[in-house]
Amino acid sequence: MCLSVLCAAPALASLTIGPVFEIAEPDTLEEIEQRARATDWKSWLSIDPEKAAAFRSIDLPRALHDRSFLFDPTYVLPRDIVGYGGEVLWPKGTRINVYERIATTSRTIVIGDDPAHFQWLREVAKPDVGDRVFLAGGNVLLRMRAEQRRLYLLDERVVERFGLEAVPSIVKQEGNRLRVKEYAVEG
Repeated sequence: MCLSVLCAAPALASLTIGPVFEIAEPDTLEEIEQRARATDWKSWLSIDPEKAAAFRSIDLPRALHDRSFLFDPTYVLPRDIVGYGGEVLWPKGTRINVYERIATTSRTIVIGDDPAHFQWLREVAKPDVGDRVFLAGGNVLLRMRAEQRRLYLLDERVVERFGLEAVPSIVKQEGNRLRVKEYAVEG
């Protein structure tokens, strides 16, 4: 029995089930290799991480007082979402709220590049395994090294998607909305 399966394996390797189409996208590995060959790695590796803009997160103001508010993360599709056969799955203008379909217990915690915020993170926020900590107004690479903890780079998309206005703050799902709590931290 095993011998017959092994003998049939080469025939199964060339078996095609269903329609076959040419791949429209360029080969990802070829693109990566082309970009790698075109990069001046010596100058790129010599960049001082303190001056590298790629590691610098955007800034948010400090929270002046404690406050809590609900944020509606619903967004409107800017273009049609088209399926495999070319049919429109969701037309431009469709309102989408991912929290109507998923539930998460993890939190998004956002702090400023300030020793008082790191102390608040350890003593008040106390991140759990599933939580993500974003850094505002600092160099993420340098801070990760100094604090020996994983940090994420805060950018405009995160600010917009979570309704962030000040730091430090904690964002947690509440129904199909997000509860944003800002904390006034002295320091």
